[in-house]
Amino acid sequence: MDEDEMFPATPGGPRLEPVAGFVERDTDPIAVVKFTQQMRYMAADHITCGGTQIPDKIGDLLMVLNGMDQAALTTRKLDIEEQAAESGHEAIEAVRTIRSMFGNRDPFIAAAQEQDVIGQRINSIIPEGFVPPEVQFKPGEKDQGEAKLDVSDFVSPDE
Repeated sequence: MDEDEMFPATPGGPRLEPVAGFVERDTDPIAVVKFTQQMRYMAADHITCGGTQIPDKIGDLLMVLNGMDQAALTTRKLDIEEQAAESGHEAIEAVRTIRSMFGNRDPFIAAAQEQDVIGQRINSIIPEGFVPPEVQFKPGEKDQGEAKLDVSDFVSPDE
């Protein structure tokens, strides 16, 4: 074996030594995509003489360009999926915070019974002992929803 090559592993023997001149690269998927895209750009520049010529064998150039397009689209899709996952995580955290504020109950479901208010009003605008005046309601003021209308109230008899 050459001194630049790696030695095979033997039980209890020496550890594998890296090949001389070998550079460890980042294996993070984003780093790999960036590296391959950089190499594709270099290949496209080499094939087209810096972008000044179209080669006679255009198939090589098209293959490199298609690879660049596919990698860019895949990267964009992954970015969108990561953003959606992050947004979903933020929403889950917000719901968790709201639930903890309501004693881990669902805040969107009405309570079956009323609960006593704990504490007192501080800096109340209404003075203590204030009795509101009696209000007389006219017919229909306390009605909720739509009321049936009599057509004769708003349509003249000659129509």
